[in-house]
Amino acid sequence: MTSPPPATIQPIRPHNPTLTPPVNGGPMWELPVPLTSPAPPPPFPIEVFPDWLADMVRAVATFTQTDPAMAGAVALAVLSACAGGRLQVEPIAGWREPVNLFLAAVADPGERKSPVHGTLTAPLQAAEKTLTDHIAPLAKQNAALREVAAREAEQAKNTVGRAAEDKRTAARAEAVDAILAADAIDVPTLPRLLCDNVTPEELTSLMAEHGGRMALISPEGGVFDILAGQYSKAPNLDPYLKGHPGEPMRVDRKGRHPRTRPHRRRDDPTHRASQVRRRW
Repeated sequence: MTSPPPATIQPIRPHNPTLTPPVNGGPMWELPVPLTSPAPPPPFPIEVFPDWLADMVRAVATFTQTDPAMAGAVALAVLSACAGGRLQVEPIAGWREPVNLFLAAVADPGERKSPVHGTLTAPLQAAEKTLTDHIAPLAKQNAALREVAAREAEQAKNTVGRAAEDKRTAARAEAVDAILAADAIDVPTLPRLLCDNVTPEELTSLMAEHGGRMALISPEGGVFDILAGQYSKAPNLDPYLKGHPGEPMRVDRKGRHPRTRPHRRRDDPTHRASQVRRRW
C-alpha cells in the first residue's frame, strides 16, 4: 500500500517579503519577531493638540533639535499646573477625572532636557514672579503690623498682672482684645506655583500653605531618589498618592506644627508632577 503524496503547504501571504525562503522543500515561515530590541514606539501625537500648542511644541523641538515627545510632555505638565483645581475631564457622563498629570520624559545625558524644560516653564516662572511682586509689599506691611500688635498684646497681658483689683477686669478685656487684634492680622504667603527638589514632608507643607496645590516640574529625576528614601529610611508616597484625587491629608508629628491639606472638590485636584529624567 502506497502512502498518499504529502499535501502542498502554501504560505498565507506568498508575496510578503518578510517570509523566509523554502528550505528542503518545506513551507515558508514569517520572520520571527526579534526579542532583543523592542519595536519603536509610535510618534508623539502632536496632532491632537490645538494649533497654538502644537506650533509651540514643534517650534521648541525644532529649535532644540529634540524629539517632540519631550516638549509635548513638558507642555502637558505646564497646562496641568495651570488647570489644576479649575476644571476636570468627563469622558462619559458620570466618569470624571482630575486634570493633574504624572509625567516622565526619559532621555540620555546631553539630550538638551534643560533648554526644553526652561523654555516651556518660563511662562509659569514669570507668572509666579508677577504674583510674588504683587503680594510682597502687602506681606511685609502686614508682618510689621502683626509684630507691633503682638508687642502691644504682650504689654497688655503684663498690665493685667499689675492692675489693681478694681481695674483688673477692664485690663483683662483690653488684653484679650489686643491678642485677638494681633491674631486677626493676616500675613499672606508669597505665592508659589512650582517646586523642584523637595521632600514629601516639605511638599505637604507647601501644599498646605498654597491652597492645596503645587506643581513639581523638574529637568532632572531627583524626585525619584527622594521618593526612594534618599532623606529617610522609608519612602513616603502619601502626598503623591493622595494628591492626584485631591484627598484630604493631615500631618501631626512631634516637634512640628500640625498641617492639614484641605479636601478639594472633585474638580479641584491638588498635585501635578513632571520629570524629564536622565537615562543611565
